[in-house]
Amino acid sequence: MASSSNPSVSDIEVQLRQTNLVDVANPPEVVFLSDDALIAGIDLWRNCLLGKIFSTEIMTFSEVSKAANNVWWRLKPIDVKRKADNLYSFRFNSAADLQYVLTRSPWCFDGYLIILTEWNPTINPLEVNFLR
Repeated sequence: MASSSNPSVSDIEVQLRQTNLVDVANPPEVVFLSDDALIAGIDLWRNCLLGKIFSTEIMTFSEVSKAANNVWWRLKPIDVKRKADNLYSFRFNSAADLQYVLTRSPWCFDGYLIILTEWNPTINPLEVNFLR
């Protein structure tokens, strides 16, 4: 037998309908991007790899950036971005540079294995499986 203190489904429905998570007076702004802006964004990340460093220690951004530029010295400049602990993106100047790195993997940064995969903008970098 249900307790009289428990709300019914209809009570919950009423409460949910009365709850508004959006400020109606100040609705969120929707931003529309032009095709040129979308293409520029895609092009910006076209030559990118995502890399996971396998280590019990966390490498700092400066350590990873220095290691990438030392290991891939002929491909400079390389744009390095931190995504999470020991998870980084690496943007290269050309598709040829990206292929050079991919075809010669695996690589080590300061003695730690780094597994690389091509960056996919439709997948959250934290959900990439580097052990496949």
